[in-house]
Amino acid sequence: MKICIISGARPQFIKIAPLIKEMELQNINVYHIHSGQHYDTNMSDQIFSDLEMTPPDKNLNVGSGLHGVQTGKMIGLIEKELNEINADYVLVVGDTNSTLSGAIAASKLGIPVIHLEAGLRSFNWNMPEEINRILVDRISSLLITSTIEAINHLKEEGIDKSRVILTGDIMVDTLYQNLKKIDDNNEYGEYFLVTLHRQENVDYKENCEKILEIFEKSPRKIVFPIHPRTEKMFKNFKLYQKLQSLIDRQKLILLPPAGYLDFIKLQKNSIGILTDSGGLQKEAFILEKPCITARTTTEWIETLELGANRLLALKVDKIIESFNDIVNKKFMLSNKHPYGDGNTSKQIVDKIIQLHSENKIKFSDNINRKN
Repeated sequence: MKICIISGARPQFIKIAPLIKEMELQNINVYHIHSGQHYDTNMSDQIFSDLEMTPPDKNLNVGSGLHGVQTGKMIGLIEKELNEINADYVLVVGDTNSTLSGAIAASKLGIPVIHLEAGLRSFNWNMPEEINRILVDRISSLLITSTIEAINHLKEEGIDKSRVILTGDIMVDTLYQNLKKIDDNNEYGEYFLVTLHRQENVDYKENCEKILEIFEKSPRKIVFPIHPRTEKMFKNFKLYQKLQSLIDRQKLILLPPAGYLDFIKLQKNSIGILTDSGGLQKEAFILEKPCITARTTTEWIETLELGANRLLALKVDKIIESFNDIVNKKFMLSNKHPYGDGNTSKQIVDKIIQLHSENKIKFSDNINRKN
C-alpha cells in the first residue's frame, strides 16, 4: 500500500509526525508532499527537526499569496506529483489551503482521499478554514474524526456513517511523545503566553491597538512569539515601536516563531494562554492550561463545555478580567480528556490497513450519500 500525505502548515506537521512513524512501522509506503505553504524556518524546518521527522519527499515551495492564487498553484503542482508517484490513497490533514488543494487534485485523478480531522465545524463562514474543511469532507472517501461532536456534524450533513471512523485526536500522541523532552527550567517567571495571527485580529489597525492595550493592562508579563504575518502588520501600522516600549518596561517578551519543543515548553511554563489558533486551544486543554480564545467561534466545543476555554474575541476588558481570574485561580479547569489517550496514530493505521484489505476505501463511494 502506498499513501501520499500532503501537508503544508505547522499544525499539520505536528499531526502527521506520529502517523508517519506508525505507517513506516507497519510497512506502509509513505510519500510526503510539503506544499511550502509555511516556509519560515521555525514554522517548517525546525518542526521536522524537533519531531525527528524525515524531510518531505517533495517540497513544492509555493509560499504565501492570495487564497485563490495559492490554492490554484498548489492544485496544479500536487496533481503533477500524483501523476508520477502512483499512490493508492491521498491523506490530507485539517483545514488549510494545502488540505483543500491535495483533496481536489486527488479527486480529479480518481484517487480516494482520506481526511484526518474531519467533521470539525466552527460554523463561521468568514473563516477560510471552515470552507476548506467542509469541501474536503464532501469529497473524501474515508473521514477520520477526533470527537463525537465531529461525527454528529457529519451525520447532520448526510455523510454516510460507513465512511466515518472515530479515533481520538492525533495531536495528543505528538504532545505525549514529546513532553518527556522538555526540561523544567522557566526563564520568564509568571507569564501569559499569547499567539495571534488571524486576519480578523491582525489585519486591522484598531485590532492591533487592542492587542497593545491587552498587553499594557495584563496583570502579568506577556510572552509573545510573533507570527510573521502579525509582525508585518504591526510594522505596516507603525505600531512596532509601541511593542518595543512594552519590552523596555518589562511587560512584554517578544520572541520569533518558536520550534515545536520550545513552544510546548512555553505553554507548559505559562499560567495561561491567549490565542486565535485552533490547535493551541486543544494543546492548552491537554496541558491543563486556562485558555482565552480571541475568536467568536471554535471547533473545539469540548474545551468550552468543560470550562477550560473562553471565547472572547478581542474584547479587552473581558480578556483582562479572565487574566485576573487565572491569576486568582478562579478559572475552572477540567481533568476530563475527551481527545484520546495518545494511541490515536496506531488506531488510524490499523483501521486503514483493515479497510484497505477489505477494499472499502473507494473513490466511487464519494457519491453514496444519505438523502
